[in-house]
This record gives sequence, structure tokens and C-alpha cells, in this order.
Amino acid sequence: MATITKVTVSLTMLNVFLSDNTVKPFFYTQPLATFLYTATPQQRENWDIQDKGRAVVWPDLGQSLGSSS
Repeated sequence: MATITKVTVSLTMLNVFLSDNTVKPFFYTQPLATFLYTATPQQRENWDIQDKGRAVVWPDLGQSLGSSS
């Protein structure tokens, strides 16, 4: 299974980069990422890769996305 290596955030979406060189884009209006829609830019930027690269966690928001999402 590919692991998360990097995350980038913008005003409307985030990109999750995986170890198999794929990128998963998520618009904030998609069901998996709606918690980021109402987040402040600072909250969106405060993320951490955890679980050996299998999850991205936003501690300020109490939310996460897994690499299988």
C-alpha cells in the first residue's frame, strides 16, 4: 500500500501525494474533505502525517484522512 509523503493545501483543495507517485486531489466540497471547507487557512495548514504515512491529521480540527480514502 502506498503511504502519504506530502500534503499541499490551497484555498479550495488539498493534494495528498503518495509514495507510488500518485496524487489524490480533494476539493473541500467533497464528502471526505468538507471539514476543511469551513476551516481557517491556519487550521488547514496545521496538518501532520501519522500512522507510518497512512493518515493525515488536522489536530486543530480533530479530523483525519487515510491513504485509503
